[in-house]
Amino acid sequence: MTGFIKKLREKPTSVKRRILYISTIVITGSILILWFASLPYRFSDRNQNRSSTLKDDAKPFVLLKNSLSDTFNSVSDDIVPRTQNPQ
Repeated sequence: MTGFIKKLREKPTSVKRRILYISTIVITGSILILWFASLPYRFSDRNQNRSSTLKDDAKPFVLLKNSLSDTFNSVSDDIVPRTQNPQ
């Protein structure tokens, strides 16, 4: 590998750029091919379990709403003067 790098350093800039462009296109093309190949698998599960997925997707927002509501109630209880709350 170090021999390849040494030979590459000795080459003219135009050859270095050509190698750069070709390797960039090859790597990007490989990633795109893998991504396109995985799309059918990603979408096939969603169509079958769509109703259960929508119910599961809503749960984090419900939990966030409940958490924020509890925090707001706790802070508002601390702000209210103690004279209004008989103990």
